[in-house]
Amino acid sequence: WDLAYYDLEAAPGEIPELLHARGAVGSQRDSTGDAGALAQPLPSATTKQAMASESAVIRRAIGRERLYLRLVRVWRYLHTALSIVTLGLILWHLEFAATLLMGRR
Repeated sequence: WDLAYYDLEAAPGEIPELLHARGAVGSQRDSTGDAGALAQPLPSATTKQAMASESAVIRRAIGRERLYLRLVRVWRYLHTALSIVTLGLILWHLEFAATLLMGRR
């Protein structure tokens, strides 16, 4: 469930296309319905360096997401192990108490 919303396998070459697609969706919302607005190239202000910096930001964000996903996974493993230990201690306690109660009779 924690991996369902993230595409962590995006290749570095796909990131500029994803950024362009995001910009196209934004321009589609802002336009007055002109179909030619989606076919226009990227604005001249967006250079390779700007794209690279956006790519670096996305890579850092993906790295943080991977860290958080690892932490959640470790948290679940820890709690699963603790629940098994707790169940074992409860069963041992019940068996020990039953042995003491049966021994008195």
